[in-house]
Amino acid sequence: MLIPFAPSSRPYALQAVPVLADTMEPTVRRGDFLLVAPVADYAGAGINVLADPFGALVPCRAQADHRGGVTLVSDNPAYGRQEVSLAEFRRQVAGKAALKANVLDCSLLPGSLRV
Repeated sequence: MLIPFAPSSRPYALQAVPVLADTMEPTVRRGDFLLVAPVADYAGAGINVLADPFGALVPCRAQADHRGGVTLVSDNPAYGRQEVSLAEFRRQVAGKAALKANVLDCSLLPGSLRV
């Protein structure tokens, strides 16, 4: 599902991304959706969606560090912090979360989106 969005003179669309991992609980829970703006670079602190080595999209907080890299942080304390170079972040980032949507009735979702 694409939602038209034009924050500047360059319109683009937000994409609904299902949250399949618990990395950001309790802030974002498995089964929620993030509406994500596509980005190819660090766009300030916030929740970003990165592609893991298997291609799955995983949400995490991204914060610039004092060495010019990016620190990836999960809200779930079961996961640690990871420091990556800006170049590595650029290779992995798929987008930055603009909105969170909670699922109220998962029985209404297509089977592939039910968690």
